[in-house]
Amino acid sequence: MDLKAAEAEMEVILDAVGYELTEARRFGLKDPDRLRRAVKRARDHLDDADVLAGAILVTGDDG
Repeated sequence: MDLKAAEAEMEVILDAVGYELTEARRFGLKDPDRLRRAVKRARDHLDDADVLAGAILVTGDDG
């Protein structure tokens, strides 16, 4: 995997995680259902980041 492409993709994923966590913070306990959905989406993005990191590790591309 091309390291520069992976870095760009990881940046997008981490931005998405940050957005979802901001949304979760905004909803707080006022809207538990929306809070849960935001946290679930953040977890899904973190899973994507884990897969991407694993793909980089497997290819051995360290720059």
